[in-house]
Amino acid sequence: MRMLFSLLLVVTSMLPAQAMVRKMTIAAIFDEGGDRKHELAFRHAVQGINRNRDILPGVELHAETVNIPEDDTFTAERKTCHLLEKGVVAIFGPVSKSSSEHIRSITDSMEIPYIETRWNYRSQKVIGSAGGYAFNLHPDITTLGTAYLDLMEAYQWKTITILYQDNDSLMTLQQILS
Repeated sequence: MRMLFSLLLVVTSMLPAQAMVRKMTIAAIFDEGGDRKHELAFRHAVQGINRNRDILPGVELHAETVNIPEDDTFTAERKTCHLLEKGVVAIFGPVSKSSSEHIRSITDSMEIPYIETRWNYRSQKVIGSAGGYAFNLHPDITTLGTAYLDLMEAYQWKTITILYQDNDSLMTLQQILS
């Protein structure tokens, strides 16, 4: 929640201030059937920024949320284009891989900030290279692996047991295993 609030602050702090209140819309696209807490956190973060007039003087944010079927790129594209027609200033993406990547491609071409909310170790170095408009909320695997290694050294652990869910999650332990 704190990370989401900070991220909204960073994205919106780049916007020019004016004497009159400017209304700006930040959108979030969620997978249908996903955790409802993410949508509530998004709306709460936008409300928190609007309540604190020192953060964005002269700007009032509006939260727009859209739900799409998981991995349905056609619907993701249609709803993303609809959001862009409404004039959103940034989009938070869904967790599903194909929808997220498709939306990122659209926002990159339109030069709209895209915040990837899923863990995507494969694109950590790619994000931002297509114009600097997309970034991921999760730490890259090298940073995460280094943090795990630092913990092991701080606690002076000589042996560990590794439990992992899939091969992708094993990537975060690459620093430890090498």
